[in-house]
Amino acid sequence: MKQPAVVFIHGRPGPHPFHGALAESVNADFLPVDFILRWHDRNSARTRRYLSWLLCSLFFPRRSKYSIFLTEGPHFLPVIMKRLRLLTKHQKAAALLDNETLYFLKAQRYRRSTQQALLGALAGYDALFCVGRMQTDLAKELLSGHSREPLFIKVHSSLPPRSQEKLKLVRPNLDGKQILFIGNGPSGWRAWYKGIDLLLDSVRLASSELEELQLKIGGTWESDYTNDLLAGIPALSRRVEFLGHLSDLGPALSDSALYVHLGRGEAFGISIIEAMYAGVPALVSEWTGAREAVEQVDPRLVVPLDAQAAAERICWYMKLPSEQKLKLSARSREVAATYTEERAFGEFRQAVNQLLD
Repeated sequence: MKQPAVVFIHGRPGPHPFHGALAESVNADFLPVDFILRWHDRNSARTRRYLSWLLCSLFFPRRSKYSIFLTEGPHFLPVIMKRLRLLTKHQKAAALLDNETLYFLKAQRYRRSTQQALLGALAGYDALFCVGRMQTDLAKELLSGHSREPLFIKVHSSLPPRSQEKLKLVRPNLDGKQILFIGNGPSGWRAWYKGIDLLLDSVRLASSELEELQLKIGGTWESDYTNDLLAGIPALSRRVEFLGHLSDLGPALSDSALYVHLGRGEAFGISIIEAMYAGVPALVSEWTGAREAVEQVDPRLVVPLDAQAAAERICWYMKLPSEQKLKLSARSREVAATYTEERAFGEFRQAVNQLLD
């Protein structure tokens, strides 16, 4: 079968590494969403955005060459091209969904006008490639009953081989009292999305039973934000440490007994799979995409978006006998090992062919 010509329309400064790898697996050409009039990485006025959409639609390079116009997240560009009849019926628009958009739509975090525009854009695509079960379910729920529903296709996330080689050497301190979380801010909506407030509150509650409990947070966060955050919970000042960017996850994972990720719509959370691959069991919220992997280890490691519930489950895990923790650790490695690039790329190529079938 002749491989379809795909163009990958991404944000600036560039696509997420995994999203870019998926696009490369189908030999896609790469093009920034604002290739004529730049706005995506700048504080631009609406009129500049709208003009850029129109100009990029009208003057899309080699437009007739492509069978699929694939976007990183929901962008308006290919939908506008379809509505202006700049694409033929054989040319398809698809969005790769692996960010906060769908959950924020469900939680109504956007302004009403933005909410309606995004839902309209999603419905305007021919297909939505959803990374994981949670994204797929959210997309179906949000567009259920819409006058025009796209094709919903589930694909999977993956760990690159170079990460696997390092992580399989980690030997976690399962009988210790250190919890780990990895995620980038810098603050604001990203902190809400990552559930930082829930994480800190759950540690505060759990520490009443676990006096030695410690929390390490890896990732890039604004110091003003983290200082204000800890100032609001003085009791945690000696229990919580922000580690900053971690170029090597090994040392932090080696010192940890449990990984905790209480996302509010976290699209997937590859750091969860990284922790599991290193043998560190993960505790996640029910609105974290990687729950589909975690619940294969033990359903009790998935909790509601509630600090008290998370605290109780942290205490439950920390008090387990060593042999049970070892079993959870081994099972975590087994499940994480299924998230391979081979599977992810194979599924993605099938998704592309399914769209054109």
